[in-house]
Amino acid sequence: MKFIKIILVLFFIAAAVVTGLYFVRPDFFNRHETLFASDSAMPIQLDDNAKMHFFRNGFAVTSGDTKFFTYDGAEMSLPFAQQDLENMGVQPIINMSTDNYVLVNNRYIYSTSKIPFELVYEIPEEFDGWDIKELDDMLLFVLKDSNNQLKPQLLKKGDYIPADLSGMEHSSFLDASYGYSNKLISILTIATDTPNPSTRVFYFADGNSPFGVLSLDDAAFYKIYNVQNRIALIGIHQIMCYNIDGSLMWSLHGPNSYIHQHAGINSELLLYFNKARFNKANAVYINENGDMETMVFPSGLTSIQAYKDGYILALDKSNIAVISRKGSIDRRYALNISPTRLYWTPFSPNNMYVIDRNNLLHTYILGKSGTRKDENT
Repeated sequence: MKFIKIILVLFFIAAAVVTGLYFVRPDFFNRHETLFASDSAMPIQLDDNAKMHFFRNGFAVTSGDTKFFTYDGAEMSLPFAQQDLENMGVQPIINMSTDNYVLVNNRYIYSTSKIPFELVYEIPEEFDGWDIKELDDMLLFVLKDSNNQLKPQLLKKGDYIPADLSGMEHSSFLDASYGYSNKLISILTIATDTPNPSTRVFYFADGNSPFGVLSLDDAAFYKIYNVQNRIALIGIHQIMCYNIDGSLMWSLHGPNSYIHQHAGINSELLLYFNKARFNKANAVYINENGDMETMVFPSGLTSIQAYKDGYILALDKSNIAVISRKGSIDRRYALNISPTRLYWTPFSPNNMYVIDRNNLLHTYILGKSGTRKDENT
């Protein structure tokens, strides 16, 4: 009887451990997934300046011209209506993209949520499209005139005429970000009416309604990130975080902090620094409250991006690494090529796209054990 009781106790302990692992580390049970090169998708030759764009039904590669592919690697016909192709008059080339929009020929903005793509806005001839950012149900696009002056405009979903963002006189556009919790658009600019470099951040509510401005004299910042009710500003040698009321929450100083990579993880933000160090830490994690924590991540990571289940995906030399938010490598997939860039999209979550040193684009697929694979460690 005593032996049976011991067996039962051990059984319940094992069951509790397994149950805990399932809820705390569900990925533990998926370690039999391996990464293998796609049999159906042949490598695609690119040039040095190639760009990839992902949409709901496939991806596009702009390498000189733009070609379209399904996620299994088959080349697609052009996803535009015939009338749109005739109106363009030239081959459509995708210049930049968001999750649901593309800028084509620096002139046409299309929604990519279905095929054929739907024309949303045609930029006037006196401007070129310079940047586009998707902000919830709005699209911010930046126009460039013949004098290289930048003009941001806002197009709300369902509208046909964009709105100007007023009140930014004597300020030149640098970057923009969006707060999904407070619905504020933050426009980072540099002042053009001061003797020394000065930064101004303009806030807009309800789309294009001016909400406030943060002025920082004798300070230059070049990137902005919204985290809940705070903004993080990245300068050449410093990072500063401000509350929406203009109060400084925290700051960090480190040489070359401008050279960084970022990944948005749910409502939080990871900043990774290839050169800057903050007391030996090479990463800064900003949580959903805007509080900061410095961390030590593996050095030399490239192509950092958000991945499934709150994890981070990156290239670690010749490996694809799946990294926890604490900086530990949870999984590592060894490649038999010399990778230079890595892409992943939630539109096709089991595919990974890798460009090698010879500018060949390879498609890799996550699958179960027993399939043909590259080495998995």
